[in-house]
Amino acid sequence: MDEVRLVTGWIAEMRDLAGLTNTRIDAAFGLNGMAGHWTTQGAQPEVPHAAHWPKLLELLGVDELPETIRETTERLVAEKGKPGPNWFRRAITGHHETASPGQRWKARHGHRANLSNSARRDEPATEAALEWAGWGTALKPAAEHWILCRKPLVGTVASNVQQWRTGALNVSACRIPHADPRDLAESKSRNPGRAEPVTSAVYGTSRPQQRIDEAGRWPANVTLDEVAAELLDAQVPGSGASRFFYVAKSSKTERNVGCDHLPARVTNIADVPGSKGANSPRAGANRSGAAQNHHPTVKSIALMRWLCRLITPPGGTVLDLFAGSGSTGVAALAEGFEFVGIERDSDYVEIANARLRHELGPEAEIAHLYMG
Repeated sequence: MDEVRLVTGWIAEMRDLAGLTNTRIDAAFGLNGMAGHWTTQGAQPEVPHAAHWPKLLELLGVDELPETIRETTERLVAEKGKPGPNWFRRAITGHHETASPGQRWKARHGHRANLSNSARRDEPATEAALEWAGWGTALKPAAEHWILCRKPLVGTVASNVQQWRTGALNVSACRIPHADPRDLAESKSRNPGRAEPVTSAVYGTSRPQQRIDEAGRWPANVTLDEVAAELLDAQVPGSGASRFFYVAKSSKTERNVGCDHLPARVTNIADVPGSKGANSPRAGANRSGAAQNHHPTVKSIALMRWLCRLITPPGGTVLDLFAGSGSTGVAALAEGFEFVGIERDSDYVEIANARLRHELGPEAEIAHLYMG
């Protein structure tokens, strides 16, 4: 894998020197996403096939490969599609009568695929593989955590907020609306806010009684998506428990708004329909199909607007150090804040700028938004 990244690192360096992006390389080949695998230093790097190299070198403005890169590439390309030595150490446990769905998909889309019957070898190839069979490296994601932090205070919270305009939460602007008039009336009946204090087993004696704010409930440090809200409500039918939490209503189409002119790409070329990757619980929300905004973890604009509004004072600036496809920026601009984003992936910068331009309008000037 280190040798593969040696080649992809060289391609990425030449791409940057030529002023290209992965999107432009994909467009030149009529591909959807392979350039990202040809240039990555992260997960799933891929060395281009021999047939791709002449055109790729022409695009990069390079006459020939450096000797080390050439020798490594030729050897890696020759090994493509061949099983490694551990494959033959496994016991044959059966035979595929037909090609797998993933193999058939690859064949239809121009990828090399062995469609003949083949042996299935499921037994561990080594003692270590046998010992650690069934182990993995991650759990299925069921929650995403947000960390709120601030520097140690000098003086009081009030003085810090007045001097630096940070360190407070805009509770009033982020209250959770009551579900309906009946919900509000029931809350008032349970919390009349009488003058006499009450005793609580949790909070102690002589506590003032809670008063209901008609603008909504105090925001919680847990937010839900629509599916989680439905599951919570279903646990106790009729309880409507999700009404105590903010529910991020994300649109299925908002990820591609403003990106119509960009080529569609599959998030992960290995996650083809029917493959193991496509069925993995960790594959992400964009694991099937193709999209112009191919970022694997696009955030809900509604959720990001709520979070920006919660911590940013009026007229403030939102800084996103890992801007991705620009959801935080779109949200910040929609709330009337300034936005500064930093993103190192040139493809995501292109997507983010397209989304930001759509939010601001075609005549808007975007400057100093991204440093990569």
